[in-house]
Amino acid sequence: MAAGVIDQGSVMAMYGSSGFFIRVGDTLVTDHTLWAAPFVFPGTFVLAAGVATSGTATRWIAEVLDIVGNTDQQTFAALIGLAEQATPGCRGLLALPHFSGERTPFHDPQSRAAFVGLGLSHGRPELARGVIEGVAHATAAALAAYGKAGAPVRRVAAIGGGTKNDILLRSVSAIAGVTQTVVDSDGAALGDAALAALAVGAVDSRAQLAAWARIREVVDPDPALSDVLVPDHARFLALYSALCQWRAR
Repeated sequence: MAAGVIDQGSVMAMYGSSGFFIRVGDTLVTDHTLWAAPFVFPGTFVLAAGVATSGTATRWIAEVLDIVGNTDQQTFAALIGLAEQATPGCRGLLALPHFSGERTPFHDPQSRAAFVGLGLSHGRPELARGVIEGVAHATAAALAAYGKAGAPVRRVAAIGGGTKNDILLRSVSAIAGVTQTVVDSDGAALGDAALAALAVGAVDSRAQLAAWARIREVVDPDPALSDVLVPDHARFLALYSALCQWRAR
């Protein structure tokens, strides 16, 4: 609600310590890779997906690379600055960010992370960007589960601290082929206020509530970035299948 996600096919993408995605629809869709539940309006439903590690993965690589600022904002700004020194695709380095297993679409709590393609020519910038791109691949894989379940994504509203990571947002849009509207949200309290306003007649329809969302920016797919990352995504999906026999102990 607070992100303006109230209409058919809209998805809220929450970029936090983990990733959480909620699609609104007018029909109940069930699929073994997703979670279905009623929505707040009669005759509407939500379909949810998740990524186990998002911001936690970037925090991990910042700690491993000894990037420490006086605040979290300084730490992550330094991490992104380092990652920007690497080219998209990290010259063949690919990261599977299953540091705590994975949710959608694999639902495998025992899967673990890996770097593949690491060579002597790679350095700290590629490791930093590799993890961020790995999270983007994981996010795109979760979003793709909607289409495979017969619940296509019409638009994405992005919220959370991870929306300050430009590499992450641009990479997700490039891989998934979706435009993301980045929303500065006041969280659940705004959603509660929206429902109250509708209930007492302060607004005429739920469609008006979408205008309450404050849009910060719009991130469109970049064709040049897609040319690099879409082929990498096929390798990313194959990577899980190739490595899934290595389990957590």
